[in-house]
Amino acid sequence: MRQIKISEKKPDYNIVIVLLESWTPKYIDSFNGNKGYGVTPNFDNIVENGIKFNNAYSVGPRSQFGLIGSLVGMQIVPGTVYYYGFDMMSKFTKIASAFNNKGYFTMYAQSSERNSIMMCSVAKNMLDFRESYGQEDFPRLMDYKYHNVYDYDMLDFVSKKAGEHHKKGQPFFIYSFTGTTHMPFSPIADEFNKYPLTSVENKYLNSLYYADYSIGHLIDSAKRDGYFDNTIFIFMADHIYGGFAEDTKERFRIPFVVYAPKIFKSQQIDYPVSQADLIPSIYHLMGIEESFTAVGTNIFDKNANHFALICDGTNIVFVDGQNYISSNRINVVESSVNKNDEKYEFMNNTLLSLDKSITESIKCNKWYRIEK
Repeated sequence: MRQIKISEKKPDYNIVIVLLESWTPKYIDSFNGNKGYGVTPNFDNIVENGIKFNNAYSVGPRSQFGLIGSLVGMQIVPGTVYYYGFDMMSKFTKIASAFNNKGYFTMYAQSSERNSIMMCSVAKNMLDFRESYGQEDFPRLMDYKYHNVYDYDMLDFVSKKAGEHHKKGQPFFIYSFTGTTHMPFSPIADEFNKYPLTSVENKYLNSLYYADYSIGHLIDSAKRDGYFDNTIFIFMADHIYGGFAEDTKERFRIPFVVYAPKIFKSQQIDYPVSQADLIPSIYHLMGIEESFTAVGTNIFDKNANHFALICDGTNIVFVDGQNYISSNRINVVESSVNKNDEKYEFMNNTLLSLDKSITESIKCNKWYRIEK
């Protein structure tokens, strides 16, 4: 964890981030070895033509962790903060501010209600997004029979805002957060009932089918409105649909794809990455000259020391390559590495060092040094 300043000048690409509520590799055919669930055709096409990260991890088990990790670069560890932590901190990286200073239009949007986990207020008043929107702000575009979280309407709104600023010649940075794939997976409309409503899993698959359709609409709209070629789309889940995975790593492994076929060649990357890598990656990609603080590193740098750190209840998990270790700060409670292997001690020491540094930085409000 370090504060870094980037100076290399880069193109002014547009950035659209889509944080995917509860999207789970098990149900995405491009991530599960094509098991044939058939509910993510649009996303599977994005994966085929994008940069796919095969070992990406959430920084914690709930949406709040993913939001903090990706928007602030901060890894929550046990005993520090549970919800946001902005009530006890005043110094943290504000990615929207960096784009505001570059003359970008910045916007946060979520398909759930504005007061849901207070993110619309946090985004505008604490993270400096120029505009912030929730469900109440989006026109209803379909004949919804049951559901009250509308990914299609939100992503249509996002695309219209992007197109509007593209026509003005203003680049944009937009962060959006879907919500239809959140429990209880209520039916949406008959056309999206690909599976019978006889199990929770089937209801989840139907909601995923609708969410995927919404993503397809976003990409089609970007092409129609002329901003697709110069836009980098980043898709990653906040966490998985919980309960099915017993393996510690699999409980936190998420889909993570960078999609910009006019800018990047398609490829697959196997080293571990996480949501906390988002800020370093975007700053490097855009050549943003402002300093930032983050636990992660640049996902595009193949020579970097890539790892993932995860808050797992009262335990902390450290992923290094294909190996992982889980600690309760006193003892290692689980590990894929033999205790007699020298890598075991290295991973445990790294985990404990990161934990100590993060804990002190958060509790003492030292996460980010504001430049004068």
